[in-house]
Amino acid sequence: MGSEQETASWKVPADAVVDFVNTRADGAGHIERFGSGADLLQWARERDLLDDGATVTDFDVLAARELREALRTVLLSHTDGQQTAALADAHDRLRAASDRYPVRAVVTAGRVRLVPAAGGVPGLLGTVLAAAAETSHRDEWALVKACSSPKCLYAFRDRTRNHSGRYCSPRCGSRMSMQALRERNKEDRA
Repeated sequence: MGSEQETASWKVPADAVVDFVNTRADGAGHIERFGSGADLLQWARERDLLDDGATVTDFDVLAARELREALRTVLLSHTDGQQTAALADAHDRLRAASDRYPVRAVVTAGRVRLVPAAGGVPGLLGTVLAAAAETSHRDEWALVKACSSPKCLYAFRDRTRNHSGRYCSPRCGSRMSMQALRERNKEDRA
């Protein structure tokens, strides 16, 4: 893959962020996609983000997980609006990641786009940061959220009319509503 190649697996930059963040195992049945270097390499190759000759180290896996969790924290703040110490830490981690995985602007008559300045795993992580930046420039950043269900935390694009979506799916929303109802009923009986 060349550093200026666009990836065909994502229709819009927000999808790249969602896809990257949704690589984590959780209580809702999603599996860990960055469990090892081989896992990260497979995920990246499925999306044409790394060449066949690329290698992925344990450090690369840790860096990808760190970036993923910092992004997840930011996306959760899009859902609940809370400014927490975890969010401040995520901002610091994302600033550090943008120093480690720089992007550059490619300017043509038709458009300007951000591409990773490096190849390999740094380029892969730069691609994710470029997608986040482009999502923000499209005024869609606040619509990329993380599910409010503590068991899930899956990333999603909020497509509700009033942009107040809190759950990745009706199933998660229903599960949380039922849990709240059970807790209210338990309090009423006590």
